[in-house]
Amino acid sequence: MRLLLRLGTCFMLPALIGACNSDSPRDAVKDDLAATGIPQLFLKGVVSTEMPEFAITFSPDGQELYFNRTDAARSELKIMVSRRDSGGWSQATLAPFSGQYRDVDPFLTADGKRLYFSSDRPRAGTAEASFSTWYVERTASG
Repeated sequence: MRLLLRLGTCFMLPALIGACNSDSPRDAVKDDLAATGIPQLFLKGVVSTEMPEFAITFSPDGQELYFNRTDAARSELKIMVSRRDSGGWSQATLAPFSGQYRDVDPFLTADGKRLYFSSDRPRAGTAEASFSTWYVERTASG
């Protein structure tokens, strides 16, 4: 994936609106959830661990998910990824673009080609560390 900076919400609004219209992630994971009506941990040991996890997003086909995992002090914010195949969900691993800076709130677009997130990674031309909106684009190689 290529890492690119995009500031401003005007670029995210169409992606947010489009992604809200897809039911396929819900359909793809419904067999992982009990139909008892009682709240349960989601993908225990994969997504739900002893560490704090939050902010999940699914690919349009429901076969890939990204989420945040942090440490107990919440000083590290990492984006994790898990993929689903015939054997179930893979162990979550660090997303290839995450881990060096504090990355938070992943959001995949409706076509699954772009993942937006916030990060305190440095921006060209500025010395201050503040959260900005970034995105990565899916390429033919990943």
